Amino acid sequence: SEDGGKSFRQIADYGNGVHPDHHAFWIDPNDPEYVIDGNDGGLNISRDGGETWHFAANLPLAQLYHINYDMSYPYNVG
Repeated sequence: SEDGGKSFRQIADYGNGVHPDHHAFWIDPNDPEYVIDGNDGGLNISRDGGETWHFAANLPLAQLYHINYDMSYPYNVG
């Protein structure tokens, strides 16, 4: 919604591979196009503001509820 909940529009179809039950988002403070989504399906990464997503299939987890980062070690997001 962009009008306080008066109307809604679908922004993505579940067919894009991103699980719809989102728990945590991280948006790079220096590059808002870089987004990480933690959800019931695992972890998805976008480098184009959510237009396309890459599923992080190499993680031994099923659900992700929290995302944290440490900028003293670049790209350390966990």
